[in-house]
Amino acid sequence: MIDTTGRIEPASVRIMKSTHPAFDQPTRDWVLKALFRPARLHGRGVRVSIHLVVDYAITPSSGSHAITTWSGSP
Repeated sequence: MIDTTGRIEPASVRIMKSTHPAFDQPTRDWVLKALFRPARLHGRGVRVSIHLVVDYAITPSSGSHAITTWSGSP
């Protein structure tokens, strides 16, 4: 649930599926720090429920990492 300020409501975070439990806490931490553009209705910020998919990838050539996200159903 994203609140009217664009922050995730901590109690609303649910890890629905994970490829490994080691990703769960870092994902939760990242989501809780993320800032979203709040939804608006008639010019006012409103709470909105989203489904966010977080995909981790490691680039072998550089050793760096990337986090890709998208909302919607997988």
